Amino acid sequence: MSEQQHGDRRRHPRCSKRVAFCWCESEHGTSNHVDNISESGIFCQTGAPIPLMTKIQVLLDLPKPFEQRIEVDGVVVRCEADPFKDNCFKVAIFFSGIKDADRDTIRRFVASSEKTEE
Repeated sequence: MSEQQHGDRRRHPRCSKRVAFCWCESEHGTSNHVDNISESGIFCQTGAPIPLMTKIQVLLDLPKPFEQRIEVDGVVVRCEADPFKDNCFKVAIFFSGIKDADRDTIRRFVASSEKTEE
């Protein structure tokens, strides 16, 4: 499925500003950044495939001016091999458990990133 087709289903704005020191802890590998983020989930890369519907804990360290760690529960909803890189998998994680305050912080982070990208 192309990125455009995925975009048609998105309900929340997202930003591609990299979130430093973000990792997904599981036996399937660790990601040290996300490629994009929204209030409903993240898109990241891992060194090994993660089966669909795997429950995973996600820790996000938002950069300045937010400087906040957010811990959420997530579920892998997409995992595809990167056709241009060996041992690299593109993984989409839906936030299945997130506090309202953390969701609001991510929403403000995305909105502030949209303003700086204009």
